Amino acid sequence: MLRTNSTKRALVEYLLRRPDTIVSGAELCGYVNVSRQAVSKAVEGLREEGFPVESLPQRGYRFQSAGETRISPSWIESLLGDIPFGHPTLAFERTASTQFVVKEFARDGAEQGLLVFADEQTQGRGRRGRSWESPHGKGLYFSFLLRPSLRMNELQLLSLATGLAVRDTLEELLDVSATLKWPNDVLWRGRKLCGILCEAAIEPDRVHYAVIGLGINLSLSSEHLPEDLRQRVTSLQEATGRNIPKNALAAAIVRRFYGELQHLYEPGGALGLVEAYREKCETIGSTISVLTGDEVVQGTAMDVTSEGTLVVDTPQGRRFFPAADVVHLRRGGDVSLPEGR
Repeated sequence: MLRTNSTKRALVEYLLRRPDTIVSGAELCGYVNVSRQAVSKAVEGLREEGFPVESLPQRGYRFQSAGETRISPSWIESLLGDIPFGHPTLAFERTASTQFVVKEFARDGAEQGLLVFADEQTQGRGRRGRSWESPHGKGLYFSFLLRPSLRMNELQLLSLATGLAVRDTLEELLDVSATLKWPNDVLWRGRKLCGILCEAAIEPDRVHYAVIGLGINLSLSSEHLPEDLRQRVTSLQEATGRNIPKNALAAAIVRRFYGELQHLYEPGGALGLVEAYREKCETIGSTISVLTGDEVVQGTAMDVTSEGTLVVDTPQGRRFFPAADVVHLRRGGDVSLPEGR
């Protein structure tokens, strides 16, 4: 597990402002107000956690803007410096599931905003206990902790807010026009790009905590997937044709989600969130199959309520689904949309 500290964060902030430029050790010492030995030790720690900084003897240090390969906690924290989320940020090279890690910290009393990443998950999960393929370095796998001021029946709004944050960030940062599939998928051209899992510890009158996990396919190709998923899943590399800036993307998503959460707490915030979600949701207007428990219901998705519930018109009448799995069958006479994982 990799952690950050204030010296490393300060160095990252300074070096990020001067990409691909050699900065002397004396300059960094003066900025951070520490000794050369402390700067050298901090730089060594930054390299260990994946921040691409080069040491040039007798000359100084240089941030290599094209050298990003991993999530760096110090990098993430510097990008999230003015919001309370991501402090702390932890990163694992390999763990069973970032959900497991955050839930353990939550039970021990960790504060809202804890952010945990992994380069690889050995037991990554989606909804209904499905496995989530999480091979090393091929995706962005992370979870964060919330202690939300919401009622139990409003928790679905967290999934919607996360999906909207991912979708809008992809458009703004990478010019990827993605859509949303209720309740927890982000699609590109009908194929799954990102999955979201929201889990909570609740009592009838209280939400103790919620943990939101995201799995974003960065460069996952068909060779990494089971046969039955190869036509259902895509990647950001396929959508953009280029390598993805992991740290900037992750921080931008968390920052945008934090903004959505603040709006959600405002008067009328839930209505505003759902209105924005409806505009980007591919499920509304589609003929779908809804899977809930042992029941399969077919109908037309008509709306999403202010609590995030899906409204479906069926041959037997209107039904409301606070949570369920959805398979898109067709939309407005178009070809069928493949089911996400």
